[in-house]
Amino acid sequence: MKKTFLFMMFAATMLVAGFTACSNDENQENSENESLNGLTEFSSGTSLMEVTDAKGMTLGDGTRTSLDTAYQFYWENGDKIYVKKNGSWKASSALSLTERQTFSKFIVNETFTAAEPSVDVLYVGQNGTASGASASVTISATQSETAWNSAVHLGRSGDCGKATATRDNLTGSYTFMLEHQASYLIFYPYLDSSLDGYKLTSIDIESENGTQIAGTFSFSTSGLASSAT
Repeated sequence: MKKTFLFMMFAATMLVAGFTACSNDENQENSENESLNGLTEFSSGTSLMEVTDAKGMTLGDGTRTSLDTAYQFYWENGDKIYVKKNGSWKASSALSLTERQTFSKFIVNETFTAAEPSVDVLYVGQNGTASGASASVTISATQSETAWNSAVHLGRSGDCGKATATRDNLTGSYTFMLEHQASYLIFYPYLDSSLDGYKLTSIDIESENGTQIAGTFSFSTSGLASSAT
């Protein structure tokens, strides 16, 4: 029997896998106080987050934005976050990575003070937007997995998350643990050896009750809106 994995992104209104999460943030050691130069460092948490699918399989660390077949999330080249300052979302510098990594630092061109012990963080995916006080996420109606057992397309297909970043007053930096807000539908197709020569070309998914599972959704610290805009 051949076993393959296909990953699909859905709006949170269609929860196809039950997710539970618990985490303890760990401050990134030896962080520099970037606030002195008008910049602030935000580090993704490094502690593991137990995320479980419908089969009870542990999906690994919940801080990342792509997923492999071992259910480990990663940050990818070009990822960035948005941090709320004075009521507006401020973008971090986009990551410049030669390879994906399990945690990362983001630099925001804003000064945060001890009067801001915690701040809101959003990740809107590669096709989402955040400007002023508004943000949106686009769940792609058509999603392509370019290689078997690879979920590197999640970031461009609508993966998104929110977090509360906590300040370390000794360094002036912040740490956060991303809480993913979209849902994942993972297919496990099997092909009997007697059917060699056949191949799966596409899967069509429909919502029986008319719930929107793709489109552009308003996004906030409360999560995805219940219907597309």
